[in-house]
Amino acid sequence: MIRKSLAAVALAAAVPVASAKTVSMCVFDVIGANGDLYNMVKDYALEMKAHGVDFELKPYTDEGVAVGDFNAGQCDAVAATDLRTRPFNRFTGSISAVGALPTYDDLKTCWRPWHSRKRRR
Repeated sequence: MIRKSLAAVALAAAVPVASAKTVSMCVFDVIGANGDLYNMVKDYALEMKAHGVDFELKPYTDEGVAVGDFNAGQCDAVAATDLRTRPFNRFTGSISAVGALPTYDDLKTCWRPWHSRKRRR
């Protein structure tokens, strides 16, 4: 009886690992597989293994190609900027979303790094 119970527990523990779903994801990062965004998605993929999802990440340095491959069905998911993902999700919360910066002070704070003298050099 105990042997059968242990065998059943071992089998039940092995089933989620054996049935892990593989999901391919096109990941856009300007730097590619060495970029910050790609590494964040890698961390997410590691975390999701505990939930039975195994991500196969495909790095892209061209966002248009990444989204195009997603549209063509070569990837199950895509990580890209909000402008490229708007056709898939009408609400994208970021700086470029209408109303995301409620005051001009917020806008100035956001644009200050892009207009600094150090950046122009």
